[in-house]
Amino acid sequence: MEDFARYLVDFSDLYADREPVEGPPPAEWEEELEDQFPEGWDETDWPALMDLGDRDLSALEPGHLREFLGWFLPKEGASADEILECAEVLRRWLEHLQKRGWRREEELLAFREAIDEVAPEAARAARASLILHDWARAGGGMPKELAGSRFEDFAEGHARLVNIIGDQGWFSFEDEYGDVGPVRLPSEAIAYLRVGDVIDAEFGLRGGRWWLVDSGAVYPGCVYVDVGEWDGRDKTF
Repeated sequence: MEDFARYLVDFSDLYADREPVEGPPPAEWEEELEDQFPEGWDETDWPALMDLGDRDLSALEPGHLREFLGWFLPKEGASADEILECAEVLRRWLEHLQKRGWRREEELLAFREAIDEVAPEAARAARASLILHDWARAGGGMPKELAGSRFEDFAEGHARLVNIIGDQGWFSFEDEYGDVGPVRLPSEAIAYLRVGDVIDAEFGLRGGRWWLVDSGAVYPGCVYVDVGEWDGRDKTF
């Protein structure tokens, strides 16, 4: 839950106007987050939970859970299993909120629906990310006869997958790069990718066509928000 606390403080809109303070008492719901660590955990072996201050729990919305699972965790390189584990911890935390009566039933239902929708999508994207990373490092399917030639152009950044046909993908950067494709992709990754997903990638033009040169996080399209549309804190991708 340290990651969730860090997301809330450093990236969500909940603390955009927060002034730095020293040593305030933790809010009750911060203590509830700490309670989700395994029984008998040694706090010396775990990083201290970030101070959430006295921010009222009512400010937390389902969108924060969606963005934590579908944007923050992929950005941090979380694996599919780690994302699903975080989702389960959040579900247990919601059970605590329900027992305390801190949020209405319809609000808790909206939180659970957000987790149920986003967690599988984020895990799927994480699996695609791992495969694409290895694929790019192995040459991106480029034939040996092209391996020694110079790249004619590059395009890098956050590219949205706009089409898949066979083993080819087309991407849009929605900026000065425009559209890139077709790009050869491994069938293992295509099994996990969905049109609308956003990939942090670098493409190189060689031999008259585009190749995947490097690949990082994959964000599920159901969550991704372009940095130009973000009205909370600045996000560093």
